[in-house]
Amino acid sequence: VLIGYLTNFLPLDKLLFPTYLLVTGSALCLAFLFPKVTMESRRVHSQSSNNEEMDDKSSKVSNPLSLLFHNKAYMSMLFVTILACSTCEACLAYTGNHLVTTMGGSESLIGLNTAFCVVPEFFFFPAINGLLKKFGFKKMYLLASVGATLRFAIYFLAGNPYLFLLGSLFHCFGSGCLTAINLAHTHKVVDSRVFGTAVTL
Repeated sequence: VLIGYLTNFLPLDKLLFPTYLLVTGSALCLAFLFPKVTMESRRVHSQSSNNEEMDDKSSKVSNPLSLLFHNKAYMSMLFVTILACSTCEACLAYTGNHLVTTMGGSESLIGLNTAFCVVPEFFFFPAINGLLKKFGFKKMYLLASVGATLRFAIYFLAGNPYLFLLGSLFHCFGSGCLTAINLAHTHKVVDSRVFGTAVTL
């Protein structure tokens, strides 16, 4: 929101690079404060059967992509996610331009639109785990679909920029909800040894 107001007084190209430089430099400094963690698995001294089980889990996977591509539950989720996110991201890339150029809003509405998308997630995300346990994956995916449909329906029908912002409130039920559910679903159906690769895809 603050950047939206600042762009009314300062050119955006003069703000963008210093902001990225400051954020990247801060992240670099914080990285040195991270504790040192080795990649080796720590084994607990217990019965031999437990040790064998832990050895199996810590063994390396020779071809993680092949393991993921043969996982039907994961591939179905990935296919749906690609279809949903590719269209959403392609549309959202032009929301700022649409608000200012087409709908005649001020530049500050670009930052306000981002806030309308992100702030509700702070309240909704902590509740997703409980909702998943209560309703299950299918109903939560349905909620994400309904949220995305309402959001883009409002975008399509909005006649003024403030009604357009109202549609952004449904981001937490659409894209935001979908992201959290996908992570939970991936954690459930994917081998823990290739979880990082699965999330990257």
